[in-house]
Amino acid sequence: MKLAYNQIDPYLKSPTPSHRMFLFYGPNNGLVSERAKSMAKLFVEDLQDAFQVLKLSPDELKNDPGKLGSELMSLPFMGGNKVIWIRGAEDALTKDLAAFIEENDITDINYLILESGDLKPKSTLRALFEKEKEVGCIPCYEDDSRQIASLIREEAKKHNIPLNGDIVRYLTDHLSQDRLMARSELDKLFLFAEVKDHLTLEDVMESMENSQDTSTQDIILGLFDGNIAGLEKNLNMFWSQGFSEIALIRGIIRHLSRLIEIQDLSQGGLGKREVMSKMRPPIFFKVQDSFWQQSRRWSRLKIEKALDKVIALEEKAKLSGTTLSQTICRQELLGLCLAARPVKS
Repeated sequence: MKLAYNQIDPYLKSPTPSHRMFLFYGPNNGLVSERAKSMAKLFVEDLQDAFQVLKLSPDELKNDPGKLGSELMSLPFMGGNKVIWIRGAEDALTKDLAAFIEENDITDINYLILESGDLKPKSTLRALFEKEKEVGCIPCYEDDSRQIASLIREEAKKHNIPLNGDIVRYLTDHLSQDRLMARSELDKLFLFAEVKDHLTLEDVMESMENSQDTSTQDIILGLFDGNIAGLEKNLNMFWSQGFSEIALIRGIIRHLSRLIEIQDLSQGGLGKREVMSKMRPPIFFKVQDSFWQQSRRWSRLKIEKALDKVIALEEKAKLSGTTLSQTICRQELLGLCLAARPVKS
């Protein structure tokens, strides 16, 4: 059963009682894992109990095609519920699953949880779970600003850390959009705050500045400075660390919007110091000079054209596989980087 965006959260808290099969897929691997784990906990108390939870790999099922069907129909050894959990599920499972669904009453079997990657609309596994009414198909896309802000407040509440609006806005703009990475970054930040007994915006800026070997900000600042060699190097490192091109593209969109904001504020005759004091969320002091110089170097028309290109690039990346979207992203960003270089007379 295909779920609309506004149906996902209620369904995760209380799935349709007759549903025993669930597919979690999407580019946000952390969110896939988190939601799958949350679903499993609805059915079994201890996820480490080998009698209640059986984790299988696609390779195991490939070598033993009948294993999944027999496990789904088997009686739990100690009674109660049993969850079959498969990570890395791919289209190779579709044929056997479709046959099983066709031949059995799937409202009276053990629970099946499938974790998968960014399945495109042509995926046979995704199509099967979207079509069948007695299964759940849960997409896990990059978190938007509202979801990230909600996650920040949720984690801060767990640690009893009060946050002001500037901190929430800054974290929303700079956290990874992968759910597990974002939680990890927040855990480190809030543990530090517990020791210090409070948290300032400067603490947050410093922490986020040092949280990644190759940050999104490093790439973006180099991009709009016209640093082609740095762009290539940082992009390779960025993707090798498992970060998402969608998160990078959205960071570029935010950066361009901030350059426009700086230009608007400076139109009234304000200098750099006054403009930076009015930016919300604030810009980290170490990179204020870069932002200011780029707002001087890039004309409004040039920024708006770049913004149109990057928004279109986000749509292309969403419709492409990972390798292809990285190729498209690299090509488009190289074009923007070239545009940032001064024209030789």
